[in-house]
Amino acid sequence: MNRRVFLIVLALAVVLGSGCSDGIDRGGKLTGKVYLDGVPLGGGRVEIVSEDDKHSVACQIRPDGGYTLSEPPMGKCKLVVTTSHLKGVTPPPRDGKGKVKEGASAGMVTPEDVGLVYTAIPERYEQRDKTELRVTVKRGTQEHDIKLSAK
Repeated sequence: MNRRVFLIVLALAVVLGSGCSDGIDRGGKLTGKVYLDGVPLGGGRVEIVSEDDKHSVACQIRPDGGYTLSEPPMGKCKLVVTTSHLKGVTPPPRDGKGKVKEGASAGMVTPEDVGLVYTAIPERYEQRDKTELRVTVKRGTQEHDIKLSAK
């Protein structure tokens, strides 16, 4: 009998909890491309941070420079772009046919596997407290290209 009550309470908690939010108004999607001096960035990460620094969402930059942030915080936000995590990443060893060698980590995602390329960017873009990149997020899908400068 106790098990049955527990399962009912658990099911009720799941149903009620699914309608709850984290207390922040979120938008639909923010999409665009990341450029460094007019050239699409071939890999990295974009993070959007609410003005109060309490909420954020991140995504990977695709090989074509594109990014898509789902359900970013609404209103005025900062953008942080990082590429330093790709520096020095070595792919797993491969056989003559291009497949990961036996014993290597086949589940490992590497820049080589997905076409990402490390590109150095100024440190100011990689830190929440230094970035000057800003965007105002509205409802629905919104496009916003991120333009970085090496200067």
